[in-house]
Amino acid sequence: MKKHGRFRGSIPRLVLPVILMAGLFYGSGCSVKEPQAPQWDVNVAIPLIDTTLTIGKLLEDTDDISFDSTGLLGFQVTQSMDPVEVGDNLSVEGISEDFDVTLGDIRVDSPGSQVVSVQFAAIYPQSVLLNGQTAQVPPFTVNLDKTELPAFGDFESILIREGSVRITLHNKLPIPISSGLGISLYDYNTDTLVVSIVSQNELPPNGQITLNKSLANIRLPGHLAFTISGDSPGSGSDSVFVDATNQSVDMEVYVSDIVASEARAKIPDQEFEDTDYTTLGDSIIVTEADISTGSISFQMTNNLPLDLELSIQLLNFFDASGDTFQAHLFLRKGEQTNQYYDLSGYKFRPERTSEGAVVRFHWKAKATGSGDQIITIHANDGIALAVNIPKLAFSKLSGILNQIHVNLDSMSTQLDTPKDLEGLQFGDARIELKLINGIGFLIQPTLNIVGTNSNTGQQATIQRTVTIQPAGDQPAVTTVILEGDEVTRFLNILPDDITVSGSVILGDGLTESTIRATDTISSQVTVSIPVNLKFPDQQLTLDPDSLEVDEDAQNEIRDNLNGGSFQAELGNHLPFGASATFYFTSRDTAVYSNPELTIGPITLNPGVTSETGNVVQETPSQITISLDKDQLAVFTHPTVVSGIRISLPGSGDKFIRVYRNDYLSAKAFIKINYHVNPEESE
Repeated sequence: MKKHGRFRGSIPRLVLPVILMAGLFYGSGCSVKEPQAPQWDVNVAIPLIDTTLTIGKLLEDTDDISFDSTGLLGFQVTQSMDPVEVGDNLSVEGISEDFDVTLGDIRVDSPGSQVVSVQFAAIYPQSVLLNGQTAQVPPFTVNLDKTELPAFGDFESILIREGSVRITLHNKLPIPISSGLGISLYDYNTDTLVVSIVSQNELPPNGQITLNKSLANIRLPGHLAFTISGDSPGSGSDSVFVDATNQSVDMEVYVSDIVASEARAKIPDQEFEDTDYTTLGDSIIVTEADISTGSISFQMTNNLPLDLELSIQLLNFFDASGDTFQAHLFLRKGEQTNQYYDLSGYKFRPERTSEGAVVRFHWKAKATGSGDQIITIHANDGIALAVNIPKLAFSKLSGILNQIHVNLDSMSTQLDTPKDLEGLQFGDARIELKLINGIGFLIQPTLNIVGTNSNTGQQATIQRTVTIQPAGDQPAVTTVILEGDEVTRFLNILPDDITVSGSVILGDGLTESTIRATDTISSQVTVSIPVNLKFPDQQLTLDPDSLEVDEDAQNEIRDNLNGGSFQAELGNHLPFGASATFYFTSRDTAVYSNPELTIGPITLNPGVTSETGNVVQETPSQITISLDKDQLAVFTHPTVVSGIRISLPGSGDKFIRVYRNDYLSAKAFIKINYHVNPEESE
């Protein structure tokens, strides 16, 4: 009888009784040779097995199986997360500010002087009667009607914020004018009083006085009229020569030091500047940083009636030479522009204030004057400026990080626990989290470990948050061991998928250090499950296999067989028992449902175990099962289909342990007794 192939079956991993029984009884091939014709009844032992099978040997090619330093069998799965670079998390975003930069004070050049002569006849009409005479001039009252001043050519109207008017009177009359002389200036076109001024001193003949008056908050027209009122004591007892048409009082009106808030005038060049700032968020407090990528854009509208040159300086951005960033823009009146600048490669040094870190902007504007053209301009005319820095990413940063969140890449690993052992429970296990901080700031990673049993839909979660000190010359490594009931409950759902995800908080908001975008954070998860387990009753049926019996052997067994037996010497150094039943039939579809020969069940008692569940002594077994001629008749067919059914009684509430050197030893054979008649064979 020749045996072709081995029994093939679907053997769940770590279902140790099944693996061992399959290896024990079908692990070595054999063939039954055609019996030689004896002269008498002969007992022939046909060996099946003579081997010792250790757990380590049987499982050496099995994934996820490991042995610890004591040889204890278990699972061990190690998975590492890809290192996460700080990268784009090392950035500030949304530095954006809108500014209305107004012209403010309008500088207007002095329009110069306007001079007018008022004849003696206009001041004192009776002087006409004395014209050409030397006579005594009596006292009289001065009451000059409104008289036009020549128009200023450089402006039509100015609303003065600061400025003054200076009126100089030169008395070319032969008589004095008393103190208390009043001069009023009017808008020539509207007849509206502009300003009045009174002399506190007497104006003597051929004398001169100067009167000053502030024009603050006064709208000064470019075309004025004036009146003069007062008294003169005349010449008294003295006689004076009177020339009514040539003698006069000369008046000079001089406007100076004009700062206007509104003007319709010829406007000279204007310059104005300002400094402003925007406050950064408090998540990253930068002392100094190297910008890897970033940009700034300026959107500006010139609302002035003048062409404009604008210089913008970013006081906290420095190029390789140490110079601050500057941009120069030119806009015609009413024009809008949008300019973009690359900040990559610049250094960034914001200022720290009580409000936090700030970025300062300084701009200086020069508006080209209107020349000979009279224009209208207001103090609140200016430019609308929008400054936008959408994002600054840093390759290196010194400063303070205040709880910056960095997401870790998730990882998933499959754990090959026995799927067919419903109710399997692990007695102890542990999960080791190894976290590596390669940056110079304290970090707080939170890891979420989720186990899923895809067959039952059960899910279990473990979450841990730890604190890791900053890296020094070498990365800071922290190892967290998870064990106990929490991990046991997690693994007793028999997860076939374990996913680890999480995030990291960088910085404590207090400690200042240096970090680079290429600095990394990494982690490693190791799941270790020693086989300290209890399992339920199970019955496993292996796939059938076939034996081919040659024709001569068929004839001998059919014609001359007396009987036989199945015999075995077994040694069990495993912490569990089992029973095995063998089935034989010549019908390949009926090996389990309608076998022709059944051997067993054969019982294997467990090894002697200690209180901790490990085997300390082998349990031997002697097995002899008699087989009669009718039972062995199945081997008279050309093909014999065989199968094996393994029954596992389970461990109940007892936890067991299996070690690398635990074993089953076996010697098994079939003993056949047959009769040979030489004469019949001739």
